[in-house]
Amino acid sequence: MEINLKDRRALITGGSRGLGRAMAESFAHAGADVVIVAREVDVLAETCSSLTAIRPSGKFLGVSADISDMQEAERAHAEAVSFFGSVDILVNNAGTSNAKPFLEVSNQDWLQDFNLKFFSAAQLCRLCIPDMRKQQWGRVINTLNTAAKAPGAASCPTSVARAAGMAMTKALA
Repeated sequence: MEINLKDRRALITGGSRGLGRAMAESFAHAGADVVIVAREVDVLAETCSSLTAIRPSGKFLGVSADISDMQEAERAHAEAVSFFGSVDILVNNAGTSNAKPFLEVSNQDWLQDFNLKFFSAAQLCRLCIPDMRKQQWGRVINTLNTAAKAPGAASCPTSVARAAGMAMTKALA
């Protein structure tokens, strides 16, 4: 299947490795310009080089930010808008597994997981969707996992944060 994203601008969180990097590479192949957001500067630089090798005429930017901090999420969005003018495609993909049994989850674990996997996604949606509506085109992709629908006994707080993301996605649709 061929997807044409020529002249589209994507912002991908967690975009320097794994699924986020694979999406960034696919978007680059499809013609999109991409801003990837992740914490590790060296991995961001390597990923941007990889994207440039895929499409030398593309525009690619790596933004080092910890989007579990709402001010950092706002800064990442501001850098994407400064680079592109606006964001057409938002991919909320940031998150690592912090799964453990419920009684082993500290208050700090809950806060960290929800800030990274849910609140940052909500914040970026609030920042990107107004421009998408104004230009009458936009897409939001929220990466979840099966534990959002069917959590296991040792899947807190990850499954709960992802379930909140699923509910938000349905509310936005």
